[in-house]
Amino acid sequence: MVGLILALGFGGTAAAWSLMAELSGAVVASGTVVVETNLKRVQHPTGGVVGALFVQEGDHVEAGQLVLRLDETATKANLAIIVNELTALRTRLARLTAERDGTQDMSIPPDIAHRARLEPEIQTLVDGERLLFTSRARTQAGLREQLTERTQQLREEIKGVEAQQRSLEAQLRVAHSEMQDVQDLYAKNLVPRTRVSQLEREIIRIEGSIGEFIARIAQSRGRISETELQIIQLDKDRATEVAKEVREVETRISELAERRTAAEDQLRRVDVRAPGAGFVHQLVVHTVGGVISPGETVMQIVPETDALMIEARISPSDIDQLYIGQETRVRFSAFSQRTTPEFKGTIFRISADLSRDEKTGLSFYTAGIRVPEVGLHGASDLKLMPGMPAEVFATTSERTVAQVLLKPLFDHMNRSLRED
Repeated sequence: MVGLILALGFGGTAAAWSLMAELSGAVVASGTVVVETNLKRVQHPTGGVVGALFVQEGDHVEAGQLVLRLDETATKANLAIIVNELTALRTRLARLTAERDGTQDMSIPPDIAHRARLEPEIQTLVDGERLLFTSRARTQAGLREQLTERTQQLREEIKGVEAQQRSLEAQLRVAHSEMQDVQDLYAKNLVPRTRVSQLEREIIRIEGSIGEFIARIAQSRGRISETELQIIQLDKDRATEVAKEVREVETRISELAERRTAAEDQLRRVDVRAPGAGFVHQLVVHTVGGVISPGETVMQIVPETDALMIEARISPSDIDQLYIGQETRVRFSAFSQRTTPEFKGTIFRISADLSRDEKTGLSFYTAGIRVPEVGLHGASDLKLMPGMPAEVFATTSERTVAQVLLKPLFDHMNRSLRED
């Protein structure tokens, strides 16, 4: 009986204590120290081979400081090839322009003329184009001269035929006059009929020869016209050919100019500089000769003036207990727990949607916790760095022991009633 009374008394006391005693609640989450305004990534758009490395992990750098230089051998060689081809094409264009405009000499661009005085290979290039200009001009002039001489010969031939024609026409006039006299004598029976027939045949012969001369003159004049058209066509074909070459060269020059701009930009980018002042973090390359992929993050710069914060992962089942402005306690597991106190923090940001860890497949919300400046930098010798792990305890409302113990039972009963 006494035992029963004691048991009832103990049970009553425990029940009363569970109903009255309050426990402080907290949501526990793991987090990481990050820069509030995010790290500044150092990347290269095209990548390449490391030629020189000027920083190491943890080094302090200033904004614009040279941190890395890519090997520029291939870039310089590519640029030199483009520049040389451009020089050759521009010199060729100067020659074609002179041919198109019919000038007596080529007008070499000043920069190429200057290089020609300093570089023998450029002078050789210019001399070659000048020689080609002279040779082509002579060839064209020779063809024109041949055709011109042909027309001159035809004109001289016409003059000779015309002289012969005039002579025959004079003979024809004499023959007609003589025919008149002979016909008068024949009418008087003073000359035989054979004499009249002889003169008639002579007149017919002379008239036929005159007709041949007229035809030869017309033929020669036709050949002159054809030759003159050949001269015109020769010049036209030449102009068409040169104009086509000019268009092709100008198109190629335009393409190479764009490639030169890209190559010069790439050469300027061999020097990789820090985007801002801070500390080198997560350096990827460590030796000369290492390869950087296009767009790869070579290193990160932790801004020295940016505040640090805690980025915590919150379980979806606990998100309803968190709110903006909620106080937290933060503990950094990298430091000794015996000498490192907990720091007070405040939740200032909660993600609107779930994120997913690609490695584990777990979903979580992200909470940003800002720790006061004193908490981070006033703790004697402690030095926080991005990436350090942290434990976050977000204080929730106080509950009695009975509420804590009976909550699972009530939740199960609610689910059972909904299912029924």
